Amino acid sequence: MLASTRAIASALTPKLRLLLDMNPAQPKRATVTSSISRKLRRRFDLRQSVAAPSLLTWFEVIGYTVLLESDIASLKYRIGRSSYSEVILRDRLYSALLLINPTLPDEAIATAINQITTTDENLLENNRRFHQFLTDGVEVEYLLNEQIVHDKVWLIDSDNLLNNDWLVIHPFTVVEGSHAHCPDVVVFINGLPLAVIVSIHPSDDQATLKAGYERIQTYIQQIPKLFYYNTFLVITCGNRARIGTLTSNWQEFLLWRTIDGEAVAVSHPVAGVPKARFRGKLPPKSCRPVVGSGEPVRVDGFPGISKLPLASAVARNERHPEGEDFTDSGATELEVLIQGVFDKRRIRELIQHFIVFESTETDIKKKFIYRPFCTISTKPYRRY
Repeated sequence: MLASTRAIASALTPKLRLLLDMNPAQPKRATVTSSISRKLRRRFDLRQSVAAPSLLTWFEVIGYTVLLESDIASLKYRIGRSSYSEVILRDRLYSALLLINPTLPDEAIATAINQITTTDENLLENNRRFHQFLTDGVEVEYLLNEQIVHDKVWLIDSDNLLNNDWLVIHPFTVVEGSHAHCPDVVVFINGLPLAVIVSIHPSDDQATLKAGYERIQTYIQQIPKLFYYNTFLVITCGNRARIGTLTSNWQEFLLWRTIDGEAVAVSHPVAGVPKARFRGKLPPKSCRPVVGSGEPVRVDGFPGISKLPLASAVARNERHPEGEDFTDSGATELEVLIQGVFDKRRIRELIQHFIVFESTETDIKKKFIYRPFCTISTKPYRRY
């Protein structure tokens, strides 16, 4: 039997239980493991997917809809997915793009979706192309009054967040060729699978963040279609969390250290970083290459990221309709990462300003622009 979110709250931190009480409007959905179809399990010998209740509940706290795959399979909720081989939720994508681009005709929206879903077998080339669509829009043309009009279809609305569709599915089964896997959590924005989260249960014998990294590498190799549209890869183990990209090696998966883009909170000392919270920005540096269109972007400061109040709204028992910021005093790595990266008011700017593609004659690398007040390499650590 599925337990309700309220019942699970007893297993969460006191802070998270308080936030659940402050959000009575949030849907009370189960945040426990779900079962997949027996037919798939017999065919692929799939393991149950387990995500920590606090991981899913934090997404509910910041305003995402959280659905269980078992509820989707039983038709309790419909997401517009006809088979396990589909990784884009086309119906949700189409509906969102109509809201975001109200002046464009349906044919322009359909053309944009066709460009997004037309891919080849080169994972990183597909991913770089999609990243450009996210940051620069999808160029389309259509007839209007017998004239050819050139315009852009935007995939995320940063001005009116209500136009976007924010969805988390746990787990998310993907079948590709002879392989099938169930990533613990997939984060969809407007039907696009922008983030994959692997959650290692602390009670596992091999409960390390590095085990999560190795699992992600298996997914990338065996179900690459899911990652054509990926922006963030996240590994969690209990309250510990790291974030990386498609080409990040283990040492490049980072501890995210801020919620608001300025105040830094760490749950334990980091080599070379003061233990106390501080505020600061990088000194000016030269331009770095290739963000979206390939235009250089300056890496001084934190361009485009809102500086948002943290504790004051909680003290006044106020809630932001598009997401909430809570005090990061004593926050865990998991809390800081989810609020700092996936907050609706910031994620579009993070995609725009924090990710670069570097190309050589033989290789493509997708990287974060390193900012000491936001991220830090896990390399000094020995306990993985």
